[in-house]
Amino acid sequence: MKLAFENRAFLLAVLAALPGVAVASVLLWQTGMEVAWKLSLVGLITASAVAAAWWFRRRLQYRLRTLASLLAGLREGDYTTKA
Repeated sequence: MKLAFENRAFLLAVLAALPGVAVASVLLWQTGMEVAWKLSLVGLITASAVAAAWWFRRRLQYRLRTLASLLAGLREGDYTTKA
């Protein structure tokens, strides 16, 4: 099964954030806070990393669609489009 380019970019962004999330979680876990607070903050850090990767995916998708429409216009002979 082959993933779309945007989905692969999202997956790579999540994987790139994984070491940072892991280090932050380990350092957070060594503090003297209550377990409920630790779990909440680890969840917040993880959710923030996934949200940043999703934002990256959406921006990439927008740029690729813009480029595709520009190229389609050029292919059809419409040279009035601005990049």
